[in-house]
Amino acid sequence: FSVTATNAGGCTGTSQTTTVTVNPQASATFAYGAADYCLSSGAPVTPTLTGTPGGVFSVLPSGLVIDDATGAVNLATSVPGTYTVTYAVAGPCPASLTQTLTLTAAPQGTFAYAATIGCAGSAGTLAPTLSAGSTAGTFSAQPAGLTIDAVTGVVTPATSLPGTYTISNLVTGTGACAPTTATATLTLLALPNVAISNLNATYCALDGPVTLSGTVNGQTAPGTFTINGQPATVFDPTALGVGAHTVAFTGTAGGGCDATVSFVVTVVAPPTQPVISVQPLAGGQVLLTSSQPTGNQWYLNGQLIVGATGPTYIVGTSSQNGNYTVICTVAGCPSVPSAPQNVQITGLTEAVAVGVALYPVPTLDGYVTLEVRATGRTADVVLFDAVGRAVWRTSFATGAATTAPTRHTLDLRTLPVGTYTLRLTTEHGTAIRRLVRE
Repeated sequence: FSVTATNAGGCTGTSQTTTVTVNPQASATFAYGAADYCLSSGAPVTPTLTGTPGGVFSVLPSGLVIDDATGAVNLATSVPGTYTVTYAVAGPCPASLTQTLTLTAAPQGTFAYAATIGCAGSAGTLAPTLSAGSTAGTFSAQPAGLTIDAVTGVVTPATSLPGTYTISNLVTGTGACAPTTATATLTLLALPNVAISNLNATYCALDGPVTLSGTVNGQTAPGTFTINGQPATVFDPTALGVGAHTVAFTGTAGGGCDATVSFVVTVVAPPTQPVISVQPLAGGQVLLTSSQPTGNQWYLNGQLIVGATGPTYIVGTSSQNGNYTVICTVAGCPSVPSAPQNVQITGLTEAVAVGVALYPVPTLDGYVTLEVRATGRTADVVLFDAVGRAVWRTSFATGAATTAPTRHTLDLRTLPVGTYTLRLTTEHGTAIRRLVRE
């Protein structure tokens, strides 16, 4: 443009021309879509530039990775923090503008258990291990049945049910970061059903050793045994001694889960070895008496005498001659057999009786008639069963030898069917008769 100067007198000076350039004001206006971002491996965040292009982006403090030409922020390589981003336009009319960005690390909850297979019902706990940078949030499991600590993720197998579980760790996000959930799988196998298969609750100290055997889930299977905490393969009552002993068996099923069962076995001391005393009876019979009041079993020549279990036994006839022993059993524990006692009956003195008759033999209805002609004195009558036990007795006066015999009806209906020996004794001797009850 030109400038003409005029003085007060109205004189106009010489016109002078010059050139003036007016530059526009630069604009640094820009904006990111948000003030907070979560660090991730996603695409960079680029601002919207509405100001003058060609400026330079910068950031303070360091740690935010930014493209100085476009302002694009790399969320994958930046570090968490709060940053001031500046866009500056140079020139005759420079401009600059700032915006604050906050970058937050994405939450991580990755975890794992040292063993992915455990044993339900077993002792101890299973604790998770968190990956680097991960934190424990809230732990849960699906389906139901797993005992898990919601804060630590520690699993208690002892109170958990067998099954396969999905365990989740929910970690809450901060800033612009959403919550994240990490999962892991844990399988708990059922403990095997183990049992000790061949032990009794009680043994006698004289019993022989028993080889230990166990079952796993109903099948004979190898395992480990202990007796009173010490490894063992046999239960030897004699070596272990009298008292209570704890036998434990540990068996393992497929998958490595094992279980232990224990059983208390009592070793009982045997009764004292019985001693047989011998007492002759009237008429030549012999009374054998055991030194043990209960638990006796009598034997003749090593053979068990059925029903002979009392403390005494009567040898009534020569057909019962032989070696007698007795064994005493207490709480299932037999004693050592007594020393044998040899009994020999050579004959009985027949009563001075002109006649002793017994009829009918056999008796079908349980009644028999005993007819005696003797001395006019009292006669004692005892009935013995097949094992020598006195099961019935009576007494009565007999007729004189010169008079008619006395008849006596014996009621034996309460006696069981079998063969019996009748012994009639007077002061002069004994008469023996055989009787059959059918």
